[in-house]
Amino acid sequence: MRRLRLRRWLLLLIRMLIVAFLVLAFARPTLRTGSGEAGAGGNVEAVVLIDNSLSLNEEVVNGTLVSELREKFFQLNDVFHQGDRVSVLQSTFPLVTLTEKKAFSPELWNLLRQKIQPDYLKSDLPTAVSKALSLLKSSP
Repeated sequence: MRRLRLRRWLLLLIRMLIVAFLVLAFARPTLRTGSGEAGAGGNVEAVVLIDNSLSLNEEVVNGTLVSELREKFFQLNDVFHQGDRVSVLQSTFPLVTLTEKKAFSPELWNLLRQKIQPDYLKSDLPTAVSKALSLLKSSP
């Protein structure tokens, strides 16, 4: 029982760190195309990885973890702008791609938010990270 509780707290901590790192990653540190100078305002190509394992059904103070995940995901709406391209992957096995290199729009983001559901499939984070890296490497 104690080990299970510790494991749940660690899982929650890891998820919160993922969200924090996403926010930091999307703080828009970009390079201008062509000149290589650092600056803001360039278009962003981003990949968002979502852990949608069954543990998202876990009850927390304000509902479930899946509702918190949807809210945090929706908050990323303010990070992106027109012209940015986003890919959203769910880290399950087999890997589920919700969108790949689509132009950002608030409507797309809201649609993706609604698609986030807990899944009984096993998480496969290494494969998801590998796919994310290959998407980013193939960007212009």
